Amino acid sequence: MADIIAKSEETTMDIAENPETIVDAKESKEDIKEEEKVEEGDEMEEESEEAKMIEKKIDTNAALNVNVFAISTVDIGKCMIMAGLPSSLYDDDDEIFNDCIISMLEEDFTVKKDSIASITRLERGEDEENGCRVMVSFKTRVHKHRVMAVKNRSNVGYTLEQVESVPNEVTDLLKEIKKEEEKETHDDKELIKKKEEEKKEEKFKDEHSTLPFIIDWDGAPEFQWKIPEGKGGATLVIENADTLDLYEPFLYRASLKAQFVSVKMPGRVIEDQPTARHYGTISLQYLNDGEAIRYAMVNLIYFRSKGDRRIKVYLPQTTVALKRKSEFEKRLGRKIEYPEAMRKIMVKSGDLSLAECTFGVEEAKGLFPDSDIEGVERVTDSHDKVGFVITFKCARETVIAHATTRHVKVGEITCRTYMMGSECNGSERAGREYLTRLEVIAQNKEDQIKKKKEYDEKVANGEIIPPPKKTFPKKAVGGAVTARKARGVAPIATTKSIPINKTNGPSFKQPSSGVRGARATGYTPRTSPRGVPPMPTSSPLRGRLSRPRRDDEMGGRGGGGG
Repeated sequence: MADIIAKSEETTMDIAENPETIVDAKESKEDIKEEEKVEEGDEMEEESEEAKMIEKKIDTNAALNVNVFAISTVDIGKCMIMAGLPSSLYDDDDEIFNDCIISMLEEDFTVKKDSIASITRLERGEDEENGCRVMVSFKTRVHKHRVMAVKNRSNVGYTLEQVESVPNEVTDLLKEIKKEEEKETHDDKELIKKKEEEKKEEKFKDEHSTLPFIIDWDGAPEFQWKIPEGKGGATLVIENADTLDLYEPFLYRASLKAQFVSVKMPGRVIEDQPTARHYGTISLQYLNDGEAIRYAMVNLIYFRSKGDRRIKVYLPQTTVALKRKSEFEKRLGRKIEYPEAMRKIMVKSGDLSLAECTFGVEEAKGLFPDSDIEGVERVTDSHDKVGFVITFKCARETVIAHATTRHVKVGEITCRTYMMGSECNGSERAGREYLTRLEVIAQNKEDQIKKKKEYDEKVANGEIIPPPKKTFPKKAVGGAVTARKARGVAPIATTKSIPINKTNGPSFKQPSSGVRGARATGYTPRTSPRGVPPMPTSSPLRGRLSRPRRDDEMGGRGGGGG
């Protein structure tokens, strides 16, 4: 027992943080008491949460033949070294090696398998036949001291040693584990970042991103961030714009997506410069700032003006818009050809009898006589309604035809013209083929109602437990709202208000006619200030103080005096 107490000063070291620093610590008195109980034969076991160690699996080291189980934080007060084991154990695999060490401890010291935290092979000793060395780490110090207390009594063919410092091979091994963990963490972060970028690209994907492009800055617009004023966070302001810019396909498409379009152009030419052109401002107001930055990205970046003129676009400098700043800057300077959807107009009506009508190229030329039409296609939308898609030769003719012709007649049916890609979807939208914007909104509402109905049915059948409803304080009878108090604050105590006497003095009984003063009624007027008790009647100073006169109430100045 004295040997154990003499060796009770041990070292605890955190390999994960600093493998080279060793901190000395003394064993607590509780551990010594537990050792005494072990000598008496008491099998008391105690395990604390702080004593638990994290086990991690590692690859086998070929040079040291290290066990596959190691710990990231080592408390050498719970470790011991078994030396003098047969060197042939190095040739066994890890599973057989572990079973041999555990069997030895169970037979020689009655150690349970669950009390061992890790088994680590160390470097070969000097003895060639019995040079195997093993470091055994227990889950608590109690298990370790139980073995060390009876090592001298047992006759075994190996020795047990205290661990004065962590072996170098264990330190190097745990350093490698830490590097591998950091590498895996770094790889995981890169993988997560890559997935987030892919999701972002899928979320903001547009048909122009896959088209071939060139970098051309001639006539490209100039973009500038600007803090919006008031509620102008969803507005794109285009300066140095011409009236003809409204019919440019990309700007026209952006204007169709806007809720409001404001145009401010000069009404006349200045007299001293009759040949000068004066440009104005176009404002496109969208539903929110996210839509504003999106349509500026997929439309206005590809806008090109002729000559030396450049339009200047002010982007809303908001939190939502700035999230796409890097993506926006990557597309600057790109120039693409007009997409095929910009050369198509759809003629559609809610009348189902349109399916019986005949509509071809000749009929389309009759509706748009000044345009060059390439073909007409009969299509059916996802609601089984028939429409006709007219393809023009160029995008500018399509824009002019759509801007000047809102309604056309196919036979006896009045139809509406829709710009493909802006006011009407194409065939690439699954479940939304050739639907107009209003039809898509109605379809979304129907889907929401359908989902709500399915959810209510599942709740009624008990498949889903709905969240608890929020409760609010009810109104009291008569319409008065009950007073709400803060949580944890006692209610305010209400007391009846004391009525205030507004008279000049206390009430008194009116004396009989002809009698004056206090001697007749026993009333003494108040002469002391408020808050000061009045003097007693027997005071010698009472007659010397002034007192109020009540001649108007006593019927004049006559009467006996006091």
